Amino acid sequence: MEKPSQKKPIIAREPQDQQHQSTVFKKSHAGSRCKLELEDELVQGNAEELFREVIQAFESGTTEVILDLRRVQYLDTAALQSLVRIFKYAQGKSGLKFVVLAVEGRLLDILKTCRFDKFMTITQDESVVKDDWVQG
Repeated sequence: MEKPSQKKPIIAREPQDQQHQSTVFKKSHAGSRCKLELEDELVQGNAEELFREVIQAFESGTTEVILDLRRVQYLDTAALQSLVRIFKYAQGKSGLKFVVLAVEGRLLDILKTCRFDKFMTITQDESVVKDDWVQG
């Protein structure tokens, strides 16, 4: 039997392994717009990959990146930091736009609690992804 001092603390949710790679990045294009759809988790193990994907899209001529987080169940501080880095990159370049699409729920609550909605475009309007998207 464990002694009380040896018990693990109870937490609401234990994040997956930080090298977790099951997040799905689906990339599509519509003209000079790029949509990145993510699923599962955005954590330290894949947040840098997201940053590189978005910057690569901007550097290849994309003027607007829409980050679709409707299927993301969990994000950590590394993910939040990557979102800020992407925003700062786009803000520092003339003509670039970065939009985050999130649905009502825990993820949107986190973004609002961190006040991301005060400085970056976060929308629940799914019409921003209604277009003729070409995967790839």
